[in-house]
Amino acid sequence: MDLKVFQKPVIKKPFAFSSSAVVAEKMKDYQKADREMFILLFLNAKNFVTAIETHTVGSVDGSAVYPQQVLRSALLHNACSIICVHNHPSGDATPSISDREITKQISFGSHAVGIRLLDHVILGDHGRYFSFADDGLIGDYEQETESCFPFKIEQTRSYYYSGDPYWLTAKFPSSCSRCKKEIKKGDKIFYYPRTKDVFCAAGSCGDAESASFEAAAQDEYFYNRG
Repeated sequence: MDLKVFQKPVIKKPFAFSSSAVVAEKMKDYQKADREMFILLFLNAKNFVTAIETHTVGSVDGSAVYPQQVLRSALLHNACSIICVHNHPSGDATPSISDREITKQISFGSHAVGIRLLDHVILGDHGRYFSFADDGLIGDYEQETESCFPFKIEQTRSYYYSGDPYWLTAKFPSSCSRCKKEIKKGDKIFYYPRTKDVFCAAGSCGDAESASFEAAAQDEYFYNRG
């Protein structure tokens, strides 16, 4: 007799990455898995998810993940950027020491090969999740990477995003381009590289700009598909 422990969710794609909440919502069915599953999302230059890979399936308290294999998959999928997602069967989305270390290694390695790690989302129970990007850790890893490599991530960021906007954590104080509200270091912001505009999240300016860009990107995507 076959015993079905977990049925792999069907994720409708493409969908555009605009925040960790979008990823958590799209991948929420993986919270039901009784063992850890490490999932990779591959994105194009428009931040659309073009492919989803179940990278590893582990045990109830861990899954073996190797940065070189993660980057190999990203290169084979011609990804401009990646998002890592995995679940904690315990229901607690708090990252472990090994979660932090593997994320840091992937961030370092992806920088070296010209692919950016946008986020690593850990899924817990009851809709709870942890985002390395929202917590500022991705930004910290990138800053540390810059001190280790002879080239700067800012010089290649336009390649990653082709000038498209994206969410990140403020590295220094500034003000919102729309409402002029003060932005403090560590605040979540929506950044537009082409115009260098910065929009705050607290005043919902970032959400409005993100929604506007995502709608336009979707229209362009489906128009180009014919």
